[in-house]
Amino acid sequence: MPPWEWVVFGLVLLALAQLIALYYVRRFNSKEDGSDPARPAPEPSFDGGSEMGREPPEEDGSAVQCPHCGIENDPEYSFCRECVSPIA
Repeated sequence: MPPWEWVVFGLVLLALAQLIALYYVRRFNSKEDGSDPARPAPEPSFDGGSEMGREPPEEDGSAVQCPHCGIENDPEYSFCRECVSPIA
């Protein structure tokens, strides 16, 4: 075989090795954190349940809306419960 064929053969093998390594890295990472990198994470929603032991703010108009993300927070909060930015 001429030397240029060996170079092409080596490059093809290197590309295949990188694809196999990428496959195993993605497979390992998706099992480790319980998520699939191909699927986006579901958006959190309030369905009447509690999030981390807290109920969503009451709908009596006393809730304060975060200026950054728009989530309603309890009036006694100093920081947003969603994006953790200060509520002025």
